[in-house]
Amino acid sequence: MTDSTADAAPSPLAAPLAQLVGNLLGDLNTAIEDLSAEELNAQPLEGSPSIGFHVWHVLRTVDNIVNFVFHRDRPIWVAEGLDKAWEMPRIDQGTGMTFEESTALQFASVSDLASYGAGVREAVQPKIEAMDEAFLVGTTPARIAGEMTERARIETLGQVVIAHGREHFGQVQVLRQLLGKDALGF
Repeated sequence: MTDSTADAAPSPLAAPLAQLVGNLLGDLNTAIEDLSAEELNAQPLEGSPSIGFHVWHVLRTVDNIVNFVFHRDRPIWVAEGLDKAWEMPRIDQGTGMTFEESTALQFASVSDLASYGAGVREAVQPKIEAMDEAFLVGTTPARIAGEMTERARIETLGQVVIAHGREHFGQVQVLRQLLGKDALGF
């Protein structure tokens, strides 16, 4: 599936949206690069999953939304067999998981999670940059938080990818500070 006709030019909104998504993914990778595997999996805040979970959840969400929901391409997660290699869910991406399920997920390697993040960024930014106006305002059905919904792709990028991703990045910032790490970007 393509995101534009052969003659359609990318929307003027496509490049800034791609940059916002790229910035989010880059910030998530920066947030984990100085952590140990133990810190990535730590739960310093009672009732909150680990930094690893928050980062993985956002990466899986972006990967699924842009690659699969929008384009019907296999998500990187599945294409690279990361679910099997990491012994983690193939389809689930964290939405709707119980606290016990989310905290049971363990990440063996910061570098592997960062590599997945870099791969998602490399795959989705060009796809978003190429989106024409008709594709951005067009709708796509998706299951979000267990419910089928149909919304404009631009709304999905703005809310489900960027705003939701930034909420999780904020949680990562808090957890970093609880681990004695510096907050990023201040």
